[in-house]
Amino acid sequence: MEKTIPVNQYAYNILSGKREHLQGVIDKKEKPTIERQRELNEARKELSEVEEVFNKVFVRDFNEKQPAMVQIGCVVTLENMATGDKREYRIMTRSTADPLNGVISNESPIAQKMMGLNLKNTFKFRDNYGKEDGYKIISIE
Repeated sequence: MEKTIPVNQYAYNILSGKREHLQGVIDKKEKPTIERQRELNEARKELSEVEEVFNKVFVRDFNEKQPAMVQIGCVVTLENMATGDKREYRIMTRSTADPLNGVISNESPIAQKMMGLNLKNTFKFRDNYGKEDGYKIISIE
């Protein structure tokens, strides 16, 4: 059975907008050039990735009966349990990630550790330097 991916409405809207934008790039009528062909190839590849994700997603927003769960589109605040330092991440798909602005891919190692967890859950994560720390989820929006 193919795995479905829960997303919130924000993530669904971002994916939908990305899909529309890429389709517009592909449908645009322009004189064929080497640069245009490169742009088309990149857009088709990215659209394929977006479609693959889009076909697996379902919108799951939070309410009183469904506690907040880390999923694509969430803003998650983590607290390092050893130092008390706090960090905030928005989890999106690979095609909409922007790590320099705190938007990470759901495929990143730390996002993989968080996906499906709830508020106040804890987990351990080993960074690229081999240091392992414990983290606590202190907010999910």
